[in-house]
Amino acid sequence: MKIWLRPIVAYASYRGRKPRDAETQTAVELVREHLPACWQEWKRIYG
Repeated sequence: MKIWLRPIVAYASYRGRKPRDAETQTAVELVREHLPACWQEWKRIYG
């Protein structure tokens, strides 16, 4: 699964195993709850 941080938190599945709806919902909720930390880590890795 790939999760975009902007313009809104959104996701896309890769070919292959599709995550269950509950897994997708949990992942998106976690990213939304920790969005500032996700951005900080993204900037640390990618500049």
